[in-house]
Amino acid sequence: MPFRLIPADIGRLVSKRDLGGLIAALESEDKNTRWMAAGGLGELRDPRAIDPLIRALADPDPDVRWKAVEALGSIGDARATEALIPFLTDPDDTVRLQVVWALGRIRDQRATTHLIPFLVDPDYDVKIAAIWALGGIGGRHAARVLREMLLDRHSGVRSKVAESLEMCGWRPADDRERGALAFARRDWGEVSRYRRALADVLVWALDDGYFDV
Repeated sequence: MPFRLIPADIGRLVSKRDLGGLIAALESEDKNTRWMAAGGLGELRDPRAIDPLIRALADPDPDVRWKAVEALGSIGDARATEALIPFLTDPDDTVRLQVVWALGRIRDQRATTHLIPFLVDPDYDVKIAAIWALGGIGGRHAARVLREMLLDRHSGVRSKVAESLEMCGWRPADDRERGALAFARRDWGEVSRYRRALADVLVWALDDGYFDV
């Protein structure tokens, strides 16, 4: 008989912190049970679940795969980094997005070069996730590529880049960078202080799509 549990069963396993029971449920023939088990392991955040969750990345069902990815991100252990990186090219969009988020939560510098290409991804959600992830990971390389996006044409992208640069600990080097950061944050009082250094940016921004810009 297939190993089939209802949500209440998974809830009980989580409340009892029954790691073995949840890991066993990952092997169920029922995909919903596997999905719930992966979610339960993510709630427990027990590093002993890393290897079983990595095996779950090969699940034929994309919903189970992205739930396993999410759980690995919740645990936040760098041992999952190398296993997650190949799934940045998963055919399922949700899996791909969750991998970007998970790598940002894990904060392993080895993921930086693999995340940078997603800064120009046509999917807005993936791009925003990559910006956030690089901010969480930090480091000079991440800060350098994010800095180049401070004047992106999209107001939402600029705002997230400013937030991520602050997460990186980046500090502007001159008035133009200080002004660009303020512009990205839509801090108009600060922008006015650096208006001379930003004259070309302000002209460029006259046709910005965001209403208060």
